[in-house]
Amino acid sequence: MRGTVKIEDIQKTYQTRQRKGLFKSERGSVEALKGVTLDVKAGEIFGLLGPNGAGKTTLIKILTTLLLPTGGDAWVNGYHIEKDSNAVRATVGCMLMGERGLYWKLTARENLMYFGALYHLTPSERVRRTEQILGLLDLEDIADRSVETYSSGQKMKLAFGKALINDASLLVLDEPTNTLDVPSASELRAIVRRLNTEGKTVIYTTHIMAEAETLCGRVAIIDHGQLLAVGEVPELKASLGRDQITRIEA
Repeated sequence: MRGTVKIEDIQKTYQTRQRKGLFKSERGSVEALKGVTLDVKAGEIFGLLGPNGAGKTTLIKILTTLLLPTGGDAWVNGYHIEKDSNAVRATVGCMLMGERGLYWKLTARENLMYFGALYHLTPSERVRRTEQILGLLDLEDIADRSVETYSSGQKMKLAFGKALINDASLLVLDEPTNTLDVPSASELRAIVRRLNTEGKTVIYTTHIMAEAETLCGRVAIIDHGQLLAVGEVPELKASLGRDQITRIEA
């Protein structure tokens, strides 16, 4: 069951208030997810593809126990997201808020050591994992500078490294190449592929079709909270039909 995800009819509705004039408001609701059902197999890179506001991040937050669903069930690594929430968090590495999930007054090394402690790694394990991640992401030269002095791309790389600290079998990455330049984004995708060849399952959200095409084996397309299609990228492209594709050459 390690590295697997099973989602059954997950729904999420947010209660809202809409302003009516200066002093009145009216209750409303927004359906962020409308009964999503899908499975992620162990050892695959599974893409969640859709425009901003489609419901991708809401689904990811439910799978990582940051949000409770309005309805439905899900199991991550064999653990139920509500009944076994502590076990879910212990067995998942996640990058959800990018650079906002870091402590900017701490150094990169201190951040990784701190998050390793939250996962109850022993002191020696924390040191070993921290040095491995700094080397993997080519951050050794700035490892002892405070994060507030980093560029946006360097902060995103460290946020990605934070997701690796507990060496989880399942990685959940929410638009990890956001704000990265082209070479850095390509480097990060290469690292994701390498981690996948080493046996890690990856859930990768993006709104960029080309990124999903080059990286993911299977893709789920989500829009307006609904699951529109699931399949391998060539299969989904073929389903569009030749007459619906425009090719431009320069």
